[in-house]
Amino acid sequence: MADHPDITPAELDEAVRIFGECGSYTETARQMGRSEAGIRQALQRHRDTKRHDAHTRALARAERKYRKALTTNLDRIEKRLKNADAKNDDKAFVDNSKALHDGLRTLSQVRTAHAKIVGDHAPEKHDVTSGGAPLTIYAPEEREP
Repeated sequence: MADHPDITPAELDEAVRIFGECGSYTETARQMGRSEAGIRQALQRHRDTKRHDAHTRALARAERKYRKALTTNLDRIEKRLKNADAKNDDKAFVDNSKALHDGLRTLSQVRTAHAKIVGDHAPEKHDVTSGGAPLTIYAPEEREP
């Protein structure tokens, strides 16, 4: 028999929130005052939409930060390029923007992959065959009676 109280639904919601922010079972357990094994087991049992939604929100927050940083940096580059007295350190801004763009692209790929895993994304195209039988596909107005 366990020598600790069961995790309550309110504690589980809090653990999901903390884990969504930090992504660490150890840190979540520390903040909750629970054992890492207990938190890990509770979160693994709780693999429903609440946990997936927390991860989705964390990815969305990261994407907003990337977009804001990228936009800010591009605005700074534009202002400097319009300034006739601009120094030759514009390359640093350009390189920074390229790095931000690459990070944003990678994050978008992660968000798409996550959406596919949890079913929030359109299904992939699939090659469907008729097993060798002739297959005719009609437009709705061309369909034979």
